[in-house]
Amino acid sequence: MSYSIRTAKISDLVAIVDLNNSSNPYPWSERLIEESLNARTSWVLQSDSARPDALTAWLVASNVCGQSELELILVAKDERRKGYAEALLLAWRNWADELKHDELLLEVRESNVAAIELYYKIGFEEVGRRKNYYTHSSGKEAACLMSLFLK
Repeated sequence: MSYSIRTAKISDLVAIVDLNNSSNPYPWSERLIEESLNARTSWVLQSDSARPDALTAWLVASNVCGQSELELILVAKDERRKGYAEALLLAWRNWADELKHDELLLEVRESNVAAIELYYKIGFEEVGRRKNYYTHSSGKEAACLMSLFLK
């Protein structure tokens, strides 16, 4: 597994939109992705096996008052379970630690067991739930709220 991680740039917009549309069951609009690239912190991961114009994964986080909150992490469908999400999450954690942030935050669908297990592995703890937060084809489900204190 060979890959590179770097800060996302506005020139990545087309590749991120492609990744979003092919990998996100609830895709963001192109406008929201562009706004995220301009106003938030994000990284892209490109595996050596990916096409030169394609991205393997993307993570975007917002930052305020010593906290950084994961807004979205995407990994290409055919590249999942290879450690790329973990690599991006660790890059995010290291970046926040260098900036002396106090805490990382995220929310995740309660049905996303693989993601929840990964977040626990990295050190996140569940700190609450939002009932009926997410809508999907068969109804609603809760969001698990998770936190990782850095200090």
